[in-house]
This record gives sequence, C-alpha cells and structure tokens, in this order.
Amino acid sequence: MTGVQTCALPICWVRAWRDELFAITDPATGRPLAQTERAASRFWGTCTLGAHANGYIAGADGRPTHLWVAQRALTKATDPGMRDNLVGGGVPQGQTPHDTLVREGWEEAGLTPAQMATARPGRVLRLHRDIPEGVQLEDLHSFDLALPAGLVPQNQDGEVAGFECLPVDQALALAAGGAMTVDAELVTLDFALRHRLLPAAEAARLALALSPLLA
Repeated sequence: MTGVQTCALPICWVRAWRDELFAITDPATGRPLAQTERAASRFWGTCTLGAHANGYIAGADGRPTHLWVAQRALTKATDPGMRDNLVGGGVPQGQTPHDTLVREGWEEAGLTPAQMATARPGRVLRLHRDIPEGVQLEDLHSFDLALPAGLVPQNQDGEVAGFECLPVDQALALAAGGAMTVDAELVTLDFALRHRLLPAAEAARLALALSPLLA
C-alpha cells in the first residue's frame, strides 16, 4: 500500500471522536499500513498500541511496597471514574510507546521527561476483546517506574481526578476486583507476577492466564 488511504465515516457510528490519528498496523509485524481517526480504530477493530507505567515505591530491599493508582476523570470518553495505572495512553501516529509514555507522564502525572526516562520496559500484552465501540485489539506496552517516597503526582490535563498511593496488596485487590480498566488490570497483575509479589499458587494460576496474551 502506498500513500495514505482515507475513508469518510459518519461520526454517529464512531464513539468519542478525538481528532487524533492512530496508525493502522499489521498485527503480525507491526508495520504501519495507513492511518485512521483514533476512535474509529475500535470501530474497525484495527490493532493499536498502548503505553502504561506502573508507578511504584520500593522498600529498602528494592521490592515494590506501594503502587500509585490513578482515578480517571468522570468526563473521560472511555471508562470514566475507573481506576488506572499511574500513567497510560494510546500511542498516536508517529510516536513510539516510550515517546507516548514520556508525553503522558507530564500530562497525566506532572512527571518530567528526566523522571520518565528512568522507566524500565516490562512485557507486551495483547488485549483482544469485544467492546461496545467495536473491537479492542491492542498491544499494551508496560513500563515500571520507581518513584521516591514523598513525590506526589500532579495531573496537568484534567483527565485524572486524583491519585492514591496504595500498599501493593490493596492495589492488586483493585486490579483483581474489576475496579480498574481492563488495560490497567492486566498491566498491574503482570507487574505483580514479574516482581514476585504473589503467593506461589496464585502466581502460577496468573502466569497460566496471562501466557496467551504475551505478544
């Protein structure tokens, strides 16, 4: 395919129009094929990318003791009021997941590029599910961001209602109990698995459940 292909859609068919371009990529290779309005990507079920950061505080032994959990603003077009990762967002045309993470770090949590540069990549989970808007086919790129005790995130763009710094067991209970967005649930539970924060039997069950999602 050469050039940019465009297709006019009646806006009433597509929910939460953003005036933001997302790449249409080959799900097998990640190669960009064209571009579309962000909201239309779920209408068509095209593969998108997400970037999420688990913001955590570590104890003296380096193990995570607390996780920062955001609450989405009630005005959000999708999942208003639900709990979320410290930072999370869709990857637009022309950005990498890390680029998006750095941008969203400032917009959502008031964290500078220098602070976001310390984020370490985790794993990529492929989420594929039917939703009211159509189909969500998204590769979730997770990152781990260690933050010092005493630092308090400050939202800049009005898309986050507030933040809580929760002991890991409380944060994991939110993730397992349906209080988080599905994206954030998966990224949070994968964080717990990678950092060995769960009892052995529970970790084994979770590893089995997540293994089909590993991209």
